Amino acid sequence: MLTTRQHTLIRAQERNWAEVQQDRSQKCLIQKLSGLEIPALVLGAIPLVISALEHYEEIIGPAKAFVRFHGELDRAIRELRNQHTLFEQCIELLLRPVTTDEELSEMIDNTKSNLWQDPAIKQQLRRNLGKAYPSYMATIDDIQKVMIGIAMKLDNVRGVEKLNRDGLQAIINQHAAAKVDGKLQRFEISRRVKFTMKKKKIKESLGELQRHIEILDKFQVKADKFTAAEVLYKSDGGLTFTLPVGSIRQNAKNLYKVLSKTWCRTHSSHSAGLLLEQRLIKKPNRGRPGWQQESPPCKLEHPRLQAHLA
Repeated sequence: MLTTRQHTLIRAQERNWAEVQQDRSQKCLIQKLSGLEIPALVLGAIPLVISALEHYEEIIGPAKAFVRFHGELDRAIRELRNQHTLFEQCIELLLRPVTTDEELSEMIDNTKSNLWQDPAIKQQLRRNLGKAYPSYMATIDDIQKVMIGIAMKLDNVRGVEKLNRDGLQAIINQHAAAKVDGKLQRFEISRRVKFTMKKKKIKESLGELQRHIEILDKFQVKADKFTAAEVLYKSDGGLTFTLPVGSIRQNAKNLYKVLSKTWCRTHSSHSAGLLLEQRLIKKPNRGRPGWQQESPPCKLEHPRLQAHLA
């Protein structure tokens, strides 16, 4: 027959084992996801959790909710809405230098957009954040963990049972997009939701969420200062070529050959006026100031020139 103390020790060991297993599951999940997929999941999951909590408050009634949670439930809904706005602003500031207006709008409004997996955007973000990139993404992982912890206390929400294995993706895949035409939507929760998180834990989770988002702000401020300093440093370096010198030399040779074969055979001497512009098609240099406003390169109109300079 086990004593009360032994029962207590066994229950404590079981809780510790469950926490270890949960931590391992979340680490495996983070390894599966890479880069920008996690902030997209957080952007999509917070409105879903807000809708579930509002649905639960409607079920039990405001008075009962206040008595049971001492006002923490209503405060949690307001605070989650505030933190979602702040997090969205963080991600907008992060993406603004490396995306066009259309790309940014699509990514913020559609958390399932393929642009969240674009390697060019991810590579430029690494460049912009520099040494802070791993810490920035680790902080977003921490935000995801906080939201998983809150979501796991929502019973009867589709996908919650798979949160440990699939993370926030488990509930997002079961519901519609968080935004339609740029407007935040309220999810329709058909089941009778139950929220089982304790008042103290609610307060702690919201505090963690706020601190993590404030850290993202600090990383962004520092990264912006480094970027501004780098631009200033490079601008003092004098005239620089927009293309490698070898490419300029090769294109000059090609132009000379074309002119020699076409016009120079008919008369011994002549004069020509050439307006030379950047004609090479290059990938956009995401992150360089003003790159979104640059006009696309013009196409060569002369067929023989186009053939030789391609």
